Amino acid sequence: MSGIIGAPDSTAAQGAPGAKVPLCRLPSAPRHAVPLLIGLGLALFFIRLGHPMYTKGEPREGVTVIDVVSGRGFILAHRPLVEMPFKPPLMRWLAALAARPAGGVSELTMRLPSAVLAVLAMLLCYGYVSRLFGADCGLAAAVILGTNLQYLQAATGARVDMTLTFFLEAAFFQFLLLAEGLSRRWYLFYLALAGAVLSKGPLGLLLPAATVLVWSRLERRSIFCAPFHPLAGLAIVAVLGGSWYFAAVAVGGWAFVWRQLIGENVFAYFYSPRFSGGHAHSFLWLLGALGLGFFPWTAFLPAALWRLGRKPGPRAAYLAVWCAVALVFYGFAHQKRGVYLLAIYPALAALTGRFIVESANAAVGPARWLKFLPLLFGVLFLAIGVVGLTALFLAEHQPDRLAQLLVRVRIVVPGLATNLGALAGTHRFFSWLLPLLTLALAALLVGMRQSPRSLPVLVAALMVAVAATAELFFVPAIAETLTLKGFTRQVMRLADGAPIAYLGSVNYEVAFYGRRRIPILDAAAPPDPRFDYLIATRRLYDHRPAGALGGFRPALQSGPTELDGSGGLVLLEKTDAGRPRPAASRPAAVGRAAPPAGVR
Repeated sequence: MSGIIGAPDSTAAQGAPGAKVPLCRLPSAPRHAVPLLIGLGLALFFIRLGHPMYTKGEPREGVTVIDVVSGRGFILAHRPLVEMPFKPPLMRWLAALAARPAGGVSELTMRLPSAVLAVLAMLLCYGYVSRLFGADCGLAAAVILGTNLQYLQAATGARVDMTLTFFLEAAFFQFLLLAEGLSRRWYLFYLALAGAVLSKGPLGLLLPAATVLVWSRLERRSIFCAPFHPLAGLAIVAVLGGSWYFAAVAVGGWAFVWRQLIGENVFAYFYSPRFSGGHAHSFLWLLGALGLGFFPWTAFLPAALWRLGRKPGPRAAYLAVWCAVALVFYGFAHQKRGVYLLAIYPALAALTGRFIVESANAAVGPARWLKFLPLLFGVLFLAIGVVGLTALFLAEHQPDRLAQLLVRVRIVVPGLATNLGALAGTHRFFSWLLPLLTLALAALLVGMRQSPRSLPVLVAALMVAVAATAELFFVPAIAETLTLKGFTRQVMRLADGAPIAYLGSVNYEVAFYGRRRIPILDAAAPPDPRFDYLIATRRLYDHRPAGALGGFRPALQSGPTELDGSGGLVLLEKTDAGRPRPAASRPAAVGRAAPPAGVR
């Protein structure tokens, strides 16, 4: 990061003479800003990273990391625990690297790469935006980047999205520094591109390339010149990013080409009734997901974009093109998820931070509509604080009453109030401190008059308080309630090495916590008598035709896996499972059927 952080910038916006110094200007020097951002990242992303997994995505990545650590899957899993990986390997390699000193793969080691890269991405944002627009803008942008909802979610999850975002951010910003003559380190741009390709495939090269081409065309600049070294750079990307693909094709053959290159890229973008998965949404849905994901800073975006239209400049225009290209690209894609847009959040944070700092430095008063934001944010966070404080108090002292209230909002999963109460009792000091801090900061916003100079600082502090409350109490309580970790351990103790199979589809939580290679049977076919146990979804078991599971009876049932009380698994035991059978009648432990189409 040397050569990025703390460099002077002659183009930084300067405040008018006599203008009031904004609060965000005080700690913007690197000696203050870097420790501040690291501390902020620790407070936001490292609270209870080891809570159980309870969604499909995290354990799906986890089983591939188990393959890497076990020596079966550094390039591509050979006889994998579940199936051939869906994504390129960089996130798996990082998680495996974290697992070795920890003694094995766990929830903590799976989430650690995302949390560490989230902090590093904030530091990158500070360093790059400082070079482009000044240190004040850099600090504001980094804080905005770390305190929005989508970033908070990605930074604490065991998914590839934060890994991709980190390398894309470095690539996008480094190119702009090269184009503006602020850096000669052309190789950093291509190393970042290679990292993005190894994070999520060709997308890591396609988005930056499209952005560079559009912006260079608009600015009438050539990218085929000495500062960019395109031939040498593309060779770096081809060697570092492409070498894994060649090795994976050699290991996996056409099965890999079909699964990873075609299925995960072509049919994720272009619709196919046979091969495309879910997440089909409209472009308006994507914009709504962006607005919600960038909360609370979405409220500043209209003014930031309006200011951009009045004073674009080549640097700010590049940020706008960065956002526009990604929006158009994902807008035409069949599959749309809010987290796909995480790659444009550094650009949005830079534009928003620039607007906030320049507005705070201006001698004129703020825009009229901005004067209403303190009241709106204050009322919203007051409501959040009251709900949080009430929920934690009732969970510890009157869990039955809280459970009754949750039913009114269709949260009927049993045990949630009890688990939340246990956490509140364990950390009673913070169960009072954090909600009360939220209420106090929100009250300051409600009472704010005229000048909203302190508004961004208070909003960022409120997001830290709310995020800490959620990560310390609510997220772990939900995880403990919905996870299949305890159920899986009971299944493995009960089965004790006996033949076991999934009925219909794989369950990634069972695969992650069970650490067994379990085959998948066709749910429409009669149960295979060679197996002593079957794992079925509760929905499949409840809707089975009469006699379809003859010879098997329920032995164990998990709790719900959704907050509305739905989901869950059933362990079916063969009625004659205790009868000795010849070893030859037992199925091979390595056999498995292909997962059904559409499983992602």
